[in-house]
Amino acid sequence: MTPCQHCHHELSPDSQFCPECGTPVADAVGPASAGPDNIAMSGDGSPGAAPPTVPETSRPWQPEYSDSPATAVVPPAASFAPSGPPPAPNTPPIGSPGQVPPQSPPPGGHASPPGSPNFGAAAFPGHPGADHSGPQPQFVPADQPSTGGKGKLIGLGLGVVGLLAIGFLALRFLTGGGDVGGADSPEAVVEEMVAAINAQDPLALVDLMAPDELDGVDQLVEDGAQYIDDLGLRTLLDENTEDGSSIDVVIDIEADRVDVSMEGESAAIVSFELSGDIEASGNDAMSDTLGEDEISFDSRDLDSSFPTQSGDLEMIVVELDGKWFFSPMLTTGHYIVEAAGLPSGEYDDIGGDRDPGGESPVEAIEALVEVINNPDADALAGVLGGGEGRVALAFRDAIDDAFAEIDTGEFRYEVSVETDDLGSGRVELEEIELRVAGDFGDSATVLIEEDCLEFRDNGELISDDCLLDVLDLPTDSELDTTLWLDTAQEDGSYRVRIVPTITDVLGRFLTVIDDRQTLLFVTDSAQLDDPNIVEPGSDIEIDFDGQLYAVNEFEIEAGEVYNVTASEDTEFDLFVDGEFGSLQQRFGNSFEAQVDGVARVVTYSEIERDRECGVLGCIPTGDGEATLRIRRAASQSLPFPTRISGEFGPGDIRIFELEVETQQRVRIDVIGDGIEWRIEDDSTIFVDTDTYDFPPGTYEMIVINTSGDDDTSYEISPTPA
Repeated sequence: MTPCQHCHHELSPDSQFCPECGTPVADAVGPASAGPDNIAMSGDGSPGAAPPTVPETSRPWQPEYSDSPATAVVPPAASFAPSGPPPAPNTPPIGSPGQVPPQSPPPGGHASPPGSPNFGAAAFPGHPGADHSGPQPQFVPADQPSTGGKGKLIGLGLGVVGLLAIGFLALRFLTGGGDVGGADSPEAVVEEMVAAINAQDPLALVDLMAPDELDGVDQLVEDGAQYIDDLGLRTLLDENTEDGSSIDVVIDIEADRVDVSMEGESAAIVSFELSGDIEASGNDAMSDTLGEDEISFDSRDLDSSFPTQSGDLEMIVVELDGKWFFSPMLTTGHYIVEAAGLPSGEYDDIGGDRDPGGESPVEAIEALVEVINNPDADALAGVLGGGEGRVALAFRDAIDDAFAEIDTGEFRYEVSVETDDLGSGRVELEEIELRVAGDFGDSATVLIEEDCLEFRDNGELISDDCLLDVLDLPTDSELDTTLWLDTAQEDGSYRVRIVPTITDVLGRFLTVIDDRQTLLFVTDSAQLDDPNIVEPGSDIEIDFDGQLYAVNEFEIEAGEVYNVTASEDTEFDLFVDGEFGSLQQRFGNSFEAQVDGVARVVTYSEIERDRECGVLGCIPTGDGEATLRIRRAASQSLPFPTRISGEFGPGDIRIFELEVETQQRVRIDVIGDGIEWRIEDDSTIFVDTDTYDFPPGTYEMIVINTSGDDDTSYEISPTPA
């Protein structure tokens, strides 16, 4: 077996990441996506009938599809009237794309109902045929390709799932290992951090950070890593990462002119100049867009980046148990006060005497409440522990200035709490009450009890909401809503710790969604789930059977036009490979493929609309059935003008290539229930009008049955204007 390059743990042949430290395996390659080799076409160029290809591996979260083969509805050959101009009908064009407003996504940020067009904005100024003189049409831009993320990592660069996974993998070392960390001197902190960055070693980098400022993160990381494994998100990342997505980053930076200003015995300000080169390569789309040139910088490039208005970086380091560590909290505070013009930090006070905390965890909480009611920076530094205590101690003058801003005399407030000692330094806040009174007799009260918040204005109840109701979590979810604060014993006193409390709350919310589909739905990442492979021309029968959605994928060819519809009241999202190599959402049913690639359709089960949705959006119920229809447009060349009529099945789409040989000004009337249409050439799209000036050339008339259920007939009548 191959050893891990970082910790030398023995790896199995199929390992993507080291199970011990989380380091990615350099030569790991994700499984290739399955897909059809070609798309069958019938004799007239229409999509031929082809059954969907069922994935080889069983997907427990995929809805069941019917056993009957998928069918393609092939539009019948249109009948064409003689080329002589018929009388212009009185009925105006029906379903002109420009007359249909774009559909708003439903609650939860998901797709418009089937039938919404994909023809651009609702109104187009200066239509090409609106009673103007001159032979040339006024051009309206055609669909422009939407911008998207660079690389082949399908949408994960901006997805919550991807961010969580990257963060947890980078910090996985926190779940194990017993190294004390730190450096032997303030200068060594900078030197070792630069070395860790050049080696792209997050383990060594975070190992140089003050451990009591990361307290509680270890359990959060451990829970998060287990969460990722339980929901199969690591596998999902692998499956949706293609070979071309990997980015090789070469970092070579240097810290020059390192200067240490000792601030007492336990803290120092380390300033230094930073210079170096960064080169990113290996991602096909990024290379095409940005090239592979190095980015070089030095202190002159950073002159205006920091409040000091110099190219020097300044870092606050502290000594803990004989080792020196970088303090993220103090460094952040340092830059905040410098930028705001507040008093600078007194770092030489760190490690010195300060006010006592409480004699017990409960008394520490009571002392914190007293500070809130009677703001005092010295008292605050005494009741806070760990890294938070260091910050309060160092920035007492700045905190006093902030307290003075609060104490304006315009209103008075008082906080009271009821507590219960939970043991292990934790104190439950059973009830929190905030009472505010103004100079003119007005008052307000906020009462937090268990997971509910009550707000009263001058005694009148304004709102009374409970967290679980607001979140509208799945019915089987269990969320611990206990409010508590953590305390630690330092210098013989109990002091309040804020960071462990925050990480604990984050950990509770992290795992509250224990269903993979629910998580991907609420993070707008459902398109990344495992797809069922189908072909254009398919009718896909879906029985959701408790599943929130179904994902179907089909191959697309550059330049081809496709249309997707679904049975009545069924909602879906459409994602299409774009020029940057990633799936981009399309708001509408039809599209022209920009590249050879794939498109994915996320079809949602029934959604209850008769109740107010929570912050997670309207989560599908998992009930119902749906028919999804995927069509590729067949093309047919016609002389112009020609009267066209025929029958369309649900979702059918056809392109008529109109050959205009001489300059013509014509009126075009289209009749048919549910028919949408547009006319375009290589650079122009014409909509929302019925009269056109056509110079000689070839134009495409795209005609679509927007219904996902019903057959329809159509008639297209061009007449001289």
